[in-house]
Amino acid sequence: MAKDGEKGEIVIVGPSVSKGYLGNAEKTRAAFTLINGERAYHTKDAGTLKNGLLFYHGRMDNQIKLHGYRMEIEEIEHHLSLCKWVKSAVVLPIKRDGRYDHLLSVIVPDEPPFEKDYQLTSAIKKELSRVLPAYMIPRKFIYQSRLPMTSNGKVDKKKLLSEAHS
Repeated sequence: MAKDGEKGEIVIVGPSVSKGYLGNAEKTRAAFTLINGERAYHTKDAGTLKNGLLFYHGRMDNQIKLHGYRMEIEEIEHHLSLCKWVKSAVVLPIKRDGRYDHLLSVIVPDEPPFEKDYQLTSAIKKELSRVLPAYMIPRKFIYQSRLPMTSNGKVDKKKLLSEAHS
């Protein structure tokens, strides 16, 4: 168990925790264990305990190392979503030769007053530079009218990645 204020993975332990994923032994082995004889589910979510309350900090598996810098993709997405020119956005780490090479941002713009995409990109990068270090600012920007969604209502990052590689 984490100390008060210490950041770590949220793990759910107890008798009501599932035995695993139905028909998926590999995924079950990765996420379900025993802790002190009780079933435990490793959520891959980051959190902290403070005064008996659990605070959620996003997914742990969205952390990457790019050019020697460790960064949280959700932090970059959060700051992008606060930009006045952005309606919604997703950041995709792009790999080349098995390593992360750069960040790609797919953005649904919020009616910018610019004629050209490069002007919008410049304005967004300028705004991001006020709150993020340069190494966390995506190198490439793509603009779409909407983001593709999965049947679960989440952004379909696999589809966006396949489109980015084609």
